[in-house]
Amino acid sequence: MFAASFFNIKTTPHMPHVIVEHSVNFPKNSVQKIQTEIQKIMTSITEGNFDADQCKCRSVSFDEYLVGLPNQESSSFIHISIKILGGRSAEVRKKLAAKTT
Repeated sequence: MFAASFFNIKTTPHMPHVIVEHSVNFPKNSVQKIQTEIQKIMTSITEGNFDADQCKCRSVSFDEYLVGLPNQESSSFIHISIKILGGRSAEVRKKLAAKTT
């Protein structure tokens, strides 16, 4: 919070974070499409009070990983985490989980 106040950055207590971790061989444009789609899903849950302008999306690609077989050329992975603060109801969290699974 110090950095936000020091740099006069507008923050909101309901700023969700979408983190996409994926193998380096996962197409970059596909990751961006996934992030955009998750934002659309979040804003479609009107009672969740999600604001796409406040949603922080980021991705991290990994070139060193092991999925099943040691041959990375024939394997890939994607892992998506959505972090929201506790002010939303269990119903809203369940809807978000159901729509993004």
